[in-house]
Amino acid sequence: MAVNGNFNDCINSFSDEVQTTVEDILQNSDRDYLMEIPDDSLFNNGNIQFKNLLDDIDLDYKLSPDDNATDQVKSQIENHNTNIANKCKEFVVTSTFLNVINSRVQVFVESDMAEEAKFFNAIALILDFEVSLFLNVDPIFKQVYYDSISKITKQLFLISTAVIEKFWSYLETRVPIILKKLYQNTPSERMSLLEMCNHLTDNLIVKNKEGQRDSYKKDSFNDRFQARVRFFITSILNFEDNTGLNKYFHVSDRASSSIQTKDPYLEDLLEIQKLFNNPLQYLKRENQKKLRVLVGKVEKVSKELLIQENIFRSSHPSWDQFLILPPKSEAEKDYLTEKFSKSSYVPENYFISLFQENDRKQQAEDAQMLNEIMRKPVARMQCIQSIYVVAHFFSELSVKNKNQFLSSIHAPPNIKHFVDGVLPDDIVSSFGNVKKDIMHTLRATDPHWLFLLQHLTISEKNWWSWLTYGKNSKTNKSFFFDKNLTSDDIHNTEDTFKSIYPYKDKKYFNTFVTPQVTRKMKIQRGLSQIERADVFSINDSKFEIDTIDNELSQTTDVNNRNELLEKKSLLTWRVLREQRSSDWLKATQALRAKAVSDQERNADNETKEDDSEGIAKSQKRTLTESVDDDSPEEKKIRLDEQINSENSDDVSEKDPQNHVISEANDASADSDGENHDAVDVDIK
Repeated sequence: MAVNGNFNDCINSFSDEVQTTVEDILQNSDRDYLMEIPDDSLFNNGNIQFKNLLDDIDLDYKLSPDDNATDQVKSQIENHNTNIANKCKEFVVTSTFLNVINSRVQVFVESDMAEEAKFFNAIALILDFEVSLFLNVDPIFKQVYYDSISKITKQLFLISTAVIEKFWSYLETRVPIILKKLYQNTPSERMSLLEMCNHLTDNLIVKNKEGQRDSYKKDSFNDRFQARVRFFITSILNFEDNTGLNKYFHVSDRASSSIQTKDPYLEDLLEIQKLFNNPLQYLKRENQKKLRVLVGKVEKVSKELLIQENIFRSSHPSWDQFLILPPKSEAEKDYLTEKFSKSSYVPENYFISLFQENDRKQQAEDAQMLNEIMRKPVARMQCIQSIYVVAHFFSELSVKNKNQFLSSIHAPPNIKHFVDGVLPDDIVSSFGNVKKDIMHTLRATDPHWLFLLQHLTISEKNWWSWLTYGKNSKTNKSFFFDKNLTSDDIHNTEDTFKSIYPYKDKKYFNTFVTPQVTRKMKIQRGLSQIERADVFSINDSKFEIDTIDNELSQTTDVNNRNELLEKKSLLTWRVLREQRSSDWLKATQALRAKAVSDQERNADNETKEDDSEGIAKSQKRTLTESVDDDSPEEKKIRLDEQINSENSDDVSEKDPQNHVISEANDASADSDGENHDAVDVDIK
């Protein structure tokens, strides 16, 4: 086996080519490549030169088979030589780019971070050059890219958070490129990205002697960068990805704060924070005695919080969750944006007394501040919700409940519950009572919130089922296997449901509970139906009303006349309604004028009727007075004549035609002298 070649010369020649390509682009352009994705054509010349250099590599670390070797041995030697050549090529290329990056960072630091824009532009172009080489030259440049960004982040993180945060903008803008052209969801890629991101986030966490996170020793000003790192890795990895995670990865395990106060309620409130931070710690047998003490404190705090919540909700009822608030005005949006842009988010209650120990004045101030915080309904709701979640967690960890859970997800016998510890029945019962008390109180005061808490625990149980077994019992595949639905899957599912629940179109079959609802549900609905609705025209309706008036003046048929009047009334009502909806005051002016004229006409008619009635009464009164002056016989005759005249007037009013006939009969009777019986009787 012969050994020859020079790695150092190869790395130097490749480094010179990378530096030349980057400098040429920087000199010919003034764009900000940290935030902009360059065109791939900028690296065409560099790709050609790099490909030629790769072809010219002469690093002879190959084995030569003997002449008497078998074909199998020759094949094995050939495969070995191919692997060695690829490894050598990958080593040269990786060393080349790491060498270029180290030199750029070294110059940047030695110059006291001068020409910052040029430095970040050069780093961005180097990484984009690696992507172009991967797409156009050789696949080995993918791992080179991941190694390069890991190296850059570690070096810049040592300088300052501001520097690494500025470089992080490059990775955020390249997420579409990474997802579409680089990332293929292989274990090596996931491990490379997680190793880079975990290194950045873990260095911002400080732990105490017990291994718990101490939030007071953490630089909270770096929380923004830590969140950006988490958003980046979350946007690339799948939701169900658990690479490098154990089943307890979701535990916060923070050190809980404590202050000295004479109020037992506040002391218990701070003490139960230990359960919220790391509930799994108290599942160990040596900690179950502490858990019994904490259960009593949880019951006391929960009882006090529920009493305060009940008193508060008696005067402040719960809000309507279906209420849609109107959108805010632009001025209000600008005001709120400016107001909250200056405020900084603090995730926990940071007490002053914890930074300087044995200060009673600061301890008292912190206790007063905590008491005022817990008077707020939002803080009280957060604490009740935390107690409810922890109580639900511990109440599910008895042997009986764990077996029921495993049977509900159809887990095979070899699968164990994801929580190893088991609690005694008395502790489980105590947490169950706390959970019931919270549900009983919220059912009366705030049912919407109770609905949210119940579904939160249901979602948590589904999460447990995925952590414990993670497979569908029917298909034996992951819950998230083939999560992207195709059109064929949707049609097949639709056909399946149609066969299970067929639509009944019989005459008297109630598809939707009752016949009335069934008929209404068959009516076509939707925005398309509204768009096709006819638009009511006022001018056309007025023209149609005039046409109906002309027909009414000409028709004599009673039925046709009634139909026309009904149609006119409907059109008039629709016209008035449309006019009122557009301009209510203008539309009602005509109606008011007409109403006033009708009232005046009715008033004149009533006045005339009153005058006629007054004249008739005065005539009757005069006649009565004259009768009083006459003799009794004359009075009787005059009264009979008056009664006869009134009767004749009534008859004439009722039927003028009969009145004429009666007058004719009276005249003929007078001429014959046969109609004087009434007068004769009166005289007698």
